[in-house]
Amino acid sequence: MDEMKASEQNPSCFFRMKAVLSSLLITLLCTPIVNAFGLSNICYVVDGSGNISSNGSLIKISAGGQPSAVKVSDSGSVAVFSGYLNCFMLQPGLDTDNDGLPDEVDRDNDNDTLKDAFEISGSLFSPMTATNPNDPDSDDDGHSDGMEVNAQTNPLDGNVNLRIVGIEIVSNQVYVSYLARGGVAIGKTYVVHTSSNIINLQPSAVATNITPAGGVSPWHVVTNVYITNLATNEINRYYNVSTTP
Repeated sequence: MDEMKASEQNPSCFFRMKAVLSSLLITLLCTPIVNAFGLSNICYVVDGSGNISSNGSLIKISAGGQPSAVKVSDSGSVAVFSGYLNCFMLQPGLDTDNDGLPDEVDRDNDNDTLKDAFEISGSLFSPMTATNPNDPDSDDDGHSDGMEVNAQTNPLDGNVNLRIVGIEIVSNQVYVSYLARGGVAIGKTYVVHTSSNIINLQPSAVATNITPAGGVSPWHVVTNVYITNLATNEINRYYNVSTTP
């Protein structure tokens, strides 16, 4: 039996290879990792097994080992990592959002409130649209990918996000124009809020359950307009728009 060390400086983690007839047995032994980030996951890797066979022209190699794949499950603020994850880190110093948690075990690399798995799949957008898990604002429009999920706006179009694009007074009426989505059921309606004081902002909803119509598929972007009367002797009035739920 021959023994091959993977690292002379780390005798606690090594490969041992043993050939028995045509069988191949590989055992991976690793000690739990202790690092400055305080990760508490402990890695256990079971013995592997394998076989090599040949008919002269073809060679077949089969292997069995760790009983489960890498998985991440969570409930609220608690996450459970299983499989090979946290046996070791290939790039322990890579921390995109500088939150003290290496990207390899961080569920949200860029801290945009949108988990990496959803950014890669794009499943939270309608239509399905993948975003960059290492960039909090994939289209650089000033609205994070997480914010665009909440508004269901296109996260890859820097010209489109939920915002007021114009306020105009015409014949004692105020026209508040804002970008929205219409013509498709996205499970969102719009609410217009207003306040007379921008410092102690306590907006009240003046229009609710707004469902715009129109727009071009698949995103159906429209400029929707809210119209209200200008109050007598009013000097300042501020507006914002949000979605619900």
